[in-house]
Amino acid sequence: MSSKKITKIVVSQKEQIERGSRLRLWWESTGWTKSKFAEVAGIHPQHVNNYFSGKLDPINLVESLMNNNSGIDIVWLVDGKVPKQVEDESTKLKIAKLEKELAELRNENNVLRSYIAPSILSLVAEKKMKIRK
Repeated sequence: MSSKKITKIVVSQKEQIERGSRLRLWWESTGWTKSKFAEVAGIHPQHVNNYFSGKLDPINLVESLMNNNSGIDIVWLVDGKVPKQVEDESTKLKIAKLEKELAELRNENNVLRSYIAPSILSLVAEKKMKIRK
């Protein structure tokens, strides 16, 4: 008879809740239904919310998620750390998006100024004429 050594890692409720929150964030990004998630994770659909809330530790889903090519970053799920390369790419994408938004806002600002400036100049000229009279 073989004896398997089972090691259980004890984590705090806070850690489980944080993992559950990260799991929920990832799930929301997939666009999957909870049923689809349950299928990929190898769990009963009624247990999904227990993992999202941290009542059940999402670390128990790691093997199923890895085996089913879910695309989740397991390191991030477990400890919340994002690999430097991913972080850099994410930052670059955010900067590019913000630069595009800034260019659009500058353009809109210029358009609005082109409408407003003549009106203001006209008002100023009228005031000056009234003052001269």
